[in-house]
Amino acid sequence: MKRIKYPFVLILTAIILSNCHQKSAVNHPKNDINKIVVKWVDFDMETVIRIECDQFENSFGGGYFKTSISSEKEISNMINMIKVLKRMDNAYQPDVRGKMWLYHSNNTIDTICFSNIVLRFKNQSYETPPQLIKFLVEKSNRQPKNE
Repeated sequence: MKRIKYPFVLILTAIILSNCHQKSAVNHPKNDINKIVVKWVDFDMETVIRIECDQFENSFGGGYFKTSISSEKEISNMINMIKVLKRMDNAYQPDVRGKMWLYHSNNTIDTICFSNIVLRFKNQSYETPPQLIKFLVEKSNRQPKNE
């Protein structure tokens, strides 16, 4: 009887420990990011058609806000927002009001497109973190639009 219990306990412990390991919602970017560039428009702006990610720059005639983030603290804050993204059904696509580029030290660039509701990163849909929108709204109140 003791022989049966011991392997069973080991297997059960291994299963419990493997399930306790929290998996992040995002295969998050490494902290090898040198710079983050974000362009966005007013999140309440309405358009006749839905704006796709690749159409963002041309759709608003350059009337968008822009910020470049290069301080370690701000980059870390942005990455922390990305690490905890909540997955959504991929059927949800953003009506793009902002675009973000993550510049890695190995010269690769990740692109994130977002609205105030849906964010698209690495071909997956996520809920846009409210703190990202708050951060950008605060930035936009301190700068003129890029013309």
